Amino acid sequence: MKADRILGPSKISIDELPFIQIEPKCLEDNMSLVSIKNISKQFFGVKALNEVNFELKRGEVHSLVGENGAGKSTLMNVLSGIIKPDKGELVLDGELISFEKYNPQVALMKGISHVHQELSLCPNMSIAENIFFNRSPVNKYGGMVFKKLFEDTSELLKYFEIKGNPNLPVKYLSFGIRQQVEILRAISQNAKVIIFDEPTTGISEREVKILYKVIQQLKEAGKAIIYISHKLEEVLELSDRITVLRDGKEIKTLDKKESTKDLIISLMVGREIANLYPTKTKVPGSEIVLEVEGVYKKEVLKKIDLKLKKGEILGLYGLVGAGRSELCDTIFGIIKKDRGTIKIDGKPIEIRKPEEAIKYGIGYLPEDRKSQGLFLEMSIKLNIIASKLKSYTTLAFIMNSQKEKIISSEYAKKLSVSTDDIEKKVKQLSGGNQQKVMLAKWLAICPKILIIDEPTKGVDVGAKSEIHRILRELADGGVAVIMVSSELPEILGISDRILVMHAGEVKGEMNVEEATQENIMKMIFNTREIVNM
Repeated sequence: MKADRILGPSKISIDELPFIQIEPKCLEDNMSLVSIKNISKQFFGVKALNEVNFELKRGEVHSLVGENGAGKSTLMNVLSGIIKPDKGELVLDGELISFEKYNPQVALMKGISHVHQELSLCPNMSIAENIFFNRSPVNKYGGMVFKKLFEDTSELLKYFEIKGNPNLPVKYLSFGIRQQVEILRAISQNAKVIIFDEPTTGISEREVKILYKVIQQLKEAGKAIIYISHKLEEVLELSDRITVLRDGKEIKTLDKKESTKDLIISLMVGREIANLYPTKTKVPGSEIVLEVEGVYKKEVLKKIDLKLKKGEILGLYGLVGAGRSELCDTIFGIIKKDRGTIKIDGKPIEIRKPEEAIKYGIGYLPEDRKSQGLFLEMSIKLNIIASKLKSYTTLAFIMNSQKEKIISSEYAKKLSVSTDDIEKKVKQLSGGNQQKVMLAKWLAICPKILIIDEPTKGVDVGAKSEIHRILRELADGGVAVIMVSSELPEILGISDRILVMHAGEVKGEMNVEEATQENIMKMIFNTREIVNM
């Protein structure tokens, strides 16, 4: 059960929505709606924010960029009332805020709405109940007026070009539509300031374009937008101003006209990254290590054929709902296929569960590292050895702690995991370092085949470059890699060969030499003319 999509343009503008109040034009053009002054915050002796200044004006998109751990989320959590700073001032619409009484509820009352990177929807509640949580229309007796609730929700869904039953539980929605429901909840709160934290993660190109239109209309309505993204193309396209943070400090605020990708990267990392994608030094051979023949899963996959060569990176690209992740889940034994054959080194095998896939030398990094790939409450050490626990136990089933420490430290160092203690909980690491820990977990089994779904999701530019380098080194060392990515530049930059999927089937394949963004989109839509996205 998934909500269908309307493919035509939206018929509704933001000023037609009953929940949206158009902000009055400010009498003073340079008056700040949000002014953050000398904010500092320290955690366990580490300065997350160090006297940071930031301002936001009505009707502007002000982007906040920086590597993981730069302080972006901490600063926004201060603004949202989630975290109290150690010192500094916050002025909202001319009012000096007392942090002693400031919390998320007060922030929302004062017009601050936060769309978090990690979705906070209640899966068993309906779309309508999630969007209007704690704000549902009620009658004079306090009972919920469901007709009004569903009507209001339907209007919002149309605005984002989604059609579906407002009473549908969120758990039945795709990740992309859940992301949009989260955004609609923020819009419906009629906030003056909306914080978007990585809003395009996991959504399709078409949905990205719709979001751009929404942000433009919010600007025109006088709303102020804080936009956080590691996708610098988005930042450059949307922003009026860009503030760069590094190591908890404000490095520089740039106007749109002076901003370039190279300059932003240089300010973010404190050094130039000349090439985000590593040079390909080896050509994959002809040896086939994995074959997928006629694999079918009802309502998910339609007779998939695939061949993977030793030492190559095979890029899987498609829009949301293409079946890429489901194909990876099937190869790894998470999803049971209805029919078809999987071969390793030419021999048919049956993989009924992940443990069997691991025995055949297959490692798998899923898209959602926090709920599927890592044990957040456990240490870096235990996460790294998790896929090969039997290797670290004695005949009496006692863990060999010395061996665990040596191996986990070795892989943490090999992948440049930024930590001073491998006993630290994984949840304390930045997104890029969490991704590297998950990669280390699978490198520890010395895989023959590595499947990696969205390798740089929510990861900063510096960490992206490192992960790309690691994947290329693995391929050069003979590991066969299947890489799923929603970022076309990444697919084009790292793959040796590209398989294009759409609606559960393979639409075609191409060598990276002949691949362009336009050719890939033409293949998806099976047309000679590029589709207007």
